[in-house]
Amino acid sequence: MSKTGYALFFDIDGTLYFDGKISEENVRELNRVRENGNMIFINTGRSYGYCPPELVGGEVLWSGFVCGSSYVYANGRVLCDKRLSRECVGKVIDFCIERCLCAVLEGVDNAYFIIPDGADDSFFTKTSFKKGAAETVRDNFDSFLRSEAAEKITKISFLTPLSPEDVSGFDELWFIHFDTYTEGILRGYTKASGISVIEKELAVPHEKTVAFGDSANDIEALDYAHTSVLVMHGGSAMTNYPATEKITGEPTTAIARYLKENF
Repeated sequence: MSKTGYALFFDIDGTLYFDGKISEENVRELNRVRENGNMIFINTGRSYGYCPPELVGGEVLWSGFVCGSSYVYANGRVLCDKRLSRECVGKVIDFCIERCLCAVLEGVDNAYFIIPDGADDSFFTKTSFKKGAAETVRDNFDSFLRSEAAEKITKISFLTPLSPEDVSGFDELWFIHFDTYTEGILRGYTKASGISVIEKELAVPHEKTVAFGDSANDIEALDYAHTSVLVMHGGSAMTNYPATEKITGEPTTAIARYLKENF
């Protein structure tokens, strides 16, 4: 008998979404699981406005979204919507100008690449942060800060690795440090807090929560959910993470295989 009444939370990049697409197998199994009486949610570090439209509005019929940890949407309504202050956004931009580095400001309806004059933007040719996925702000920083867009930012990413000391002055943010970039999230919010909002607002029993992820920014969700499922990659830094279950083999269809066997 298929399991019902569960809430399943999926990271995007490296878990469901590879090279700009989601596999047909994953789409089919996700929709089947939902049709069988479960809820399926995206739980991503990306803001809602920076999620791939072909994934958010594509063939998968999602129950809702946890985006950038501080924005939660489900059952046709916004359950949580917390944003960075305009002062914090300005501080991020000043930091980028001073250090001549790039960043992406991720908002509830769009994302903006901050590229100061003289900054090295080769990052965009080497990683999944593609310029075409957001608007670019190069010179008109003051105009941007005065705009409505500056009030809609929910998280940021500095597109270079920074140390904890480098970013210690950002009181509104806490940071996850990766080899190629540094992710800043609104303090007090995590992928786990997004799950807890869904539990409370939709009356989901904790023992029926399942989190899927593949990297360090999924740890809070994996730690919090009753069942944690880790998608393994070659050379994964998460090899020693004590997940409830680990999926090996072809990663682009890992979710489909797990769902078929367990739901």
